[in-house]
Amino acid sequence: MKYMSCAAYKAAETRNPHMMDFQIVSRRQVELGYKMRSFRESHNMSQRDLAFRCSCFGKPFNVKITNFDVSVYERFLRIPSQKKLEVLLKALNITMEDLDK
Repeated sequence: MKYMSCAAYKAAETRNPHMMDFQIVSRRQVELGYKMRSFRESHNMSQRDLAFRCSCFGKPFNVKITNFDVSVYERFLRIPSQKKLEVLLKALNITMEDLDK
């Protein structure tokens, strides 16, 4: 599956209205996915390791993050909720400011 921005999709859709093999993703979604993956890899963690750490940090908040969730976020298929994002940041030992750089 290919990814493109909303503006690019709208421009392409006018030329070909049957574009079913593209998924619309926001710039924020792509940036978040890339940054999460780079921070995870810089800590030498697998997606399963990150999910395990999230389960430890997420228990007080009643938040569960699986390795499938981590994969989905890194592949730009979904943006985590605010609570899940906070747990992910704690598990990666980074702040929101680090993510926004």
